[in-house]
Amino acid sequence: MRPALLALILIAPATLAQVSDPAYAIIEGQVVSATTGQPLRKARVELFHRGATPIDMDVMSGMSDDGGRFKLDNLAPGKYGLSGTRTGYVSESRFNTRNQTIQLGPGQRVSDILIKLTPQGIIAGSVLDEDGDPIPTMAVVLYRDRGSRTQIRLTQAGSANGDAEGHFVITGVTPGRYYVAAHQLRFPLQIMRTLNREPQENFVLTYYPDSLDIATAVALDILPGTEFRSVEIRMRKARTFRISGKVVNAPRDLAPSTLQTLSLVRVGGGEIGGSLSSRIREDSFEFNNVLPGSYLIRSGGLGALDERTGDSRLLPLFCRLPVTVRDEDVSDLKAEFRSATRLSGIVRVEDGRALDSVPSINFSPIDGGRGRSIRPDRDGTFELTNLGPDQYRVGTSQLPKEMYLKSIRVSGQEVSPSLLDLTEGDPGEIQILLSPKAAAIRGTVRDEKGEPVPAISVVLWTKGDRPPESRISNENGTFEIGSLPPDDYYIAAQEQGDFGEPDLRPSSEALAHPLALHEGAHEAVDLTLKP
Repeated sequence: MRPALLALILIAPATLAQVSDPAYAIIEGQVVSATTGQPLRKARVELFHRGATPIDMDVMSGMSDDGGRFKLDNLAPGKYGLSGTRTGYVSESRFNTRNQTIQLGPGQRVSDILIKLTPQGIIAGSVLDEDGDPIPTMAVVLYRDRGSRTQIRLTQAGSANGDAEGHFVITGVTPGRYYVAAHQLRFPLQIMRTLNREPQENFVLTYYPDSLDIATAVALDILPGTEFRSVEIRMRKARTFRISGKVVNAPRDLAPSTLQTLSLVRVGGGEIGGSLSSRIREDSFEFNNVLPGSYLIRSGGLGALDERTGDSRLLPLFCRLPVTVRDEDVSDLKAEFRSATRLSGIVRVEDGRALDSVPSINFSPIDGGRGRSIRPDRDGTFELTNLGPDQYRVGTSQLPKEMYLKSIRVSGQEVSPSLLDLTEGDPGEIQILLSPKAAAIRGTVRDEKGEPVPAISVVLWTKGDRPPESRISNENGTFEIGSLPPDDYYIAAQEQGDFGEPDLRPSSEALAHPLALHEGAHEAVDLTLKP
């Protein structure tokens, strides 16, 4: 059984009725195929009631009958989430933006709930060498492009290991555009040093059908129920090289059981075919089977463990070393551990008003890795410690809907929110300016008959690098998107698919509503859902 992608459609308040027992409530409805509308039998329906903590949760379940109908009764009043599972349908988390919650009062009956399950996609095939012979036990990875129209940024969306005959199967694939790649299985941590010091030819990360570069790879468009069962990945060999050197100022007060490691990542966060990590031994490190390219050698914050008490603490030491591999090994590097960066600043509003609610400020490393967030004090000041020497994107969340991030200044100089450079340490005070003149959009998603449609994805994006904004229409079919800077936007609605990927967003000519928003604009938009 797999938890399945669903659209949970709540009925209007008029369909709520009282049941005879005032102490309990009832939920009933139907499970159908999202593509055909036909009832689905033997679907498992689960109802979740979250307690005081994330791990405190009650689960009630039932099975749909031959007509796809289900009924869950003897329910205590409270707020519930709903999910469904059935073999052959894609997975989905239990509590997410697509699942609306249900508030049950004593004795309520909620009926006519419709759970739409989307048939899973399947990608299967073989990994072959240059002669067409199968390569056993290769790692196969499914990627999605989460970048913009001008920049590819892959994120992993699934994986499988090939069998002894080179076959692989990836199930549970949701609708969208994907890239498939294969590489040799690697241990999470490289603990052995190679004895062969000459450059080697090895099988390297290869995108379907036979490309070393994502720009020339062939994408697979998955619709509900699509099955690609003859995907052949022809692995490519390339000369690979070794990166080695010494660490400087490595922390010394660590417990003997602590593993000190360095990681190798591509500049820009691109894929290198599995995780490349090297254990630091006797102040030395080594990375093997590295393709030509631009990389960063870095460490995260190291944890020190007191073996006597069992307590741990974060050591404020980080390492970041750019390195370029061309056509030979790179050796005798010195990777220096440096003290963490302290960041301080202030968030203020352009017209001088006080903040009624304080937003979160988010710092995300450009080359991947864990980001950091902080909520300023009531006076707008903030201080963030233990930041690594990276380049960051700066963003905001939980902004008042009438405000947007207008500018960022560092030591009096305006910088782009997409590039805050901390590689040289403390940059000086950061001033984040919010404008109270954000644009906003309100609207309704309707079908071709003009009726409002709930639980539909509404996505707003630009032609630039700004991440898309997405919302789910509520039970009345309405949606609202606020905190928007002035720009030229496109907006669309779709029941299936994923507008988070640039190539799946409709072209501007196909959109019903291109929007040019100026400061303070409030636009009303009705979107028609196409069948």
